[in-house]
Amino acid sequence: MKLLKPALLTSFVLTGMFSSSNATGFGLITLVIIPLLALSYSIRYWREGIGVELAYWGLVYAGFGLVLLGIAMLQSHAGCMFLIGDCYQPRLPSWLSDFKILYHLKLLFVNSIAVTVIILNVIRLLKPVPVVTDIES
Repeated sequence: MKLLKPALLTSFVLTGMFSSSNATGFGLITLVIIPLLALSYSIRYWREGIGVELAYWGLVYAGFGLVLLGIAMLQSHAGCMFLIGDCYQPRLPSWLSDFKILYHLKLLFVNSIAVTVIILNVIRLLKPVPVVTDIES
């Protein structure tokens, strides 16, 4: 697993660059990572056989989407102009800003792991497939 450390470092740098700006950066990098993840797994499954790893990634990102909808509902009921962005309404729960920071950090971590998995899938796909020959006796 010599390649895991450079792949992990590369993924943290890439997702950190795109995600450091604002919520739009998180959304854009996530919208790029999900199709790349699906593509890398589909090619891998085509070569090696079907697996369940992509379904787990789908569940993780679906959970993040549901939490994002919950944040948007809280902010819209408090009277905020933006569903996800900053809001300074007095009716907004005080813990929500800390929760949004934690949400962004978790999404950064999940996106970093996803980029690492994409890199490892591509490296795995570049290795030659062993050919099994039938030996007749």
